[in-house]
Amino acid sequence: MRAHAHSRLVVRDKRRVRGYPHERVWLCFPLAAPGTELRCRLLVYHRGVTATTDARPLALLRIGAGILVLADLIDRLNDFHAFYTAGGLALGTRSVMRASHLALGNDPKAVLGLYLLGFVPAVALLLGLFTRAATVATFLQLVSLHHRNPWVDDGGDAVLRALLFWLSFADCGARFSLDVRLGRRPRSDRIPAAPIWLLQAQIASIYLAAAAAKTGIVWREGTALHEILSAGDWARGWGPWLADQPRLCRLLTRASWVIEGSFAPLVLLGARWPIARAPALVGGVLLHLGIFATMRIGIFSQVMPLSYLAFMPAWQVRSASSQAPRTDAAWGAGLRAQLSPSIVFGLGTLACVLAGQGFAFAEKPLPRPLFALLETFGLRQDFRVFAPDGPFIDVQFRAPGQLSDGRTVELTESVLAPLRTTQSFRYRRWHRVRTALAFSPPALLEALGRMVCARHNTGRDGASLVSFELRALTTFVGQRAAPLRDELRMTQMCMPLQR
Repeated sequence: MRAHAHSRLVVRDKRRVRGYPHERVWLCFPLAAPGTELRCRLLVYHRGVTATTDARPLALLRIGAGILVLADLIDRLNDFHAFYTAGGLALGTRSVMRASHLALGNDPKAVLGLYLLGFVPAVALLLGLFTRAATVATFLQLVSLHHRNPWVDDGGDAVLRALLFWLSFADCGARFSLDVRLGRRPRSDRIPAAPIWLLQAQIASIYLAAAAAKTGIVWREGTALHEILSAGDWARGWGPWLADQPRLCRLLTRASWVIEGSFAPLVLLGARWPIARAPALVGGVLLHLGIFATMRIGIFSQVMPLSYLAFMPAWQVRSASSQAPRTDAAWGAGLRAQLSPSIVFGLGTLACVLAGQGFAFAEKPLPRPLFALLETFGLRQDFRVFAPDGPFIDVQFRAPGQLSDGRTVELTESVLAPLRTTQSFRYRRWHRVRTALAFSPPALLEALGRMVCARHNTGRDGASLVSFELRALTTFVGQRAAPLRDELRMTQMCMPLQR
């Protein structure tokens, strides 16, 4: 092939490779002077950039997320005053980075009214009414709750916020929605696939980060599950029975690590060979069923299987160009539609989220700009659950208090009853508070002391609380069993109330 030195030859070869349309574009340039051979550079464009996918799985994911958010909001009402009012454990900061709409009111009734407003977008999300706006509003509501009291949030809350964030980029109201039913928008059986890929990348990164962090000795020896379930504050349901089966625990420990570590590679391979996703999704469902039946870790074991709906339509993804012949102009328009400003913003945000996970894995502090971005949007993620090693300690709390008449009272039998370890199957967010108190964060201890004094002395005609101590009874569990240690975590003096 010969051409003039200043010419460029473009050869397009359209074909289907493994069922997916590709376009092979040869850009040919001269090597040197006129009359020399051209050097051709092969560029392969995958038409998946303009791919669409079945709208039904994402609509079901939207409905499931709405149900989960509503159930979570109802559950938080049980301890609303302790967690979200100024007299409880709520943070008093008004910084932009931790802004919360609940901080707009000081009176508990006003705060409750602001909290109940969060049910409106959650119901709209469930029903698919003003779907895009409802998704964004529900996400902002959960971020606001996280900013108001981060001590009660767990890994499942971080995943739920991430799901809603990425659903904001997708067309999740195309099916099973009131928007379609009421004629606010036409029904669409196919929706753009690019936003779903962002969601899939987020889910895969969670498993990859969790598996990569489990490098401790208990994971290498296969004793992690036994040690986790030996801690009474984590085990529930079948957990105590399973803790007495060391061989089974060893097998399940290794199986859980394999499932987490193989999830990301298998679902990524599923983009080309959809059958590869089947073992990843089945293994993930079994893993989370086991977690739900044996461990007290919040909504994580519900929200992760729900997120698998993002991977369900893999075998139905097809390029828009396979439906009808497309001109180069039409292909360019489809490309520009997929690479819209919102998707470009999503790609940048995903890069920041993955960078944040990388810093957490390396146990290094986030750069201030990155920390500010992720904290503001509630996307700071650290999924090093039971990593690099499992929990070596089991902590129980005592709170002896001194009354004004000289008597001593145990506050964990009254105002601090939720701090007692329970054998109930039900998960309460006080479990997260107990876990946080094991590390003695000053802000939480200050808020707890203030709340205990106010709760005990308000509305009581008898002796008032003068002071109290918070003591942690720490026991090393598993193979590192050791005698009980009694540690003082805080001493709080209570100011007398004006009557």
